[in-house]
Amino acid sequence: MNWIYELCAVSQSTGYFELQLISVENVNGELAGGECCDGPRSSQDLGCTEDECDTYFKVCLKEYQMEVATTGSCTFRAASTQVLGGNFFLPTINPVKLMTLTRLSFPSFTVHLENIHGVSLVSHFVMLQPYSKMG
Repeated sequence: MNWIYELCAVSQSTGYFELQLISVENVNGELAGGECCDGPRSSQDLGCTEDECDTYFKVCLKEYQMEVATTGSCTFRAASTQVLGGNFFLPTINPVKLMTLTRLSFPSFTVHLENIHGVSLVSHFVMLQPYSKMG
């Protein structure tokens, strides 16, 4: 039995992390603050009808945090997509892989996902809806 203990003492484990986007639905075409992504609200039904949101995503994987800080550096990995679609997006064949880590050696983490309306991918963006999860 002594050899089992010694074997366990020198072994280590790693994990696998993958974040996939299955679908997006922004029924009203609104930003997180309630404004329309593009243009004013319709005077008839108060809907956002001028243009759909230009939706893309940013994801940040960092150390575990009791209270998630949405600013600061991404300790383990950061990724973003190009504009994927408008108010409704459903990949036709496969989900969009936002992030894949094949060697996950940290015990806990926080993932922060931002759903963003991009006016220009370089200079200006507006938050549609942030989401954070601790694991």
